[in-house]
Amino acid sequence: MEEREAKVKGRQEAFQESTEGYEKTVCEIEERLKSARILSEQTKDNLKHEALKKRERMLEEISTEYRSQVEKAQEKLEKQTTSLRRELGAEAKLLAERIEQKLLE
Repeated sequence: MEEREAKVKGRQEAFQESTEGYEKTVCEIEERLKSARILSEQTKDNLKHEALKKRERMLEEISTEYRSQVEKAQEKLEKQTTSLRRELGAEAKLLAERIEQKLLE
């Protein structure tokens, strides 16, 4: 009988140790999962921040390029306008001279 009680007690102790080991392992796994979630969230935030910075740089580059193109187009238009005014002025002068000659005839 004592032998049986000793076996039962031994099994209970083994079960208790096993249960404690299991609980400890579960706690360790939960802590690792928690750490992994935090690290994942930090990584996600960092990637998002980097993506926003990259987007901002790209928009700034596009804006700078756009402004440059607009300035070039304005300069071209101003040159064309000046050139056309000169041509029109010269033609107007010639027409005025022709009209004056015809009136004097």
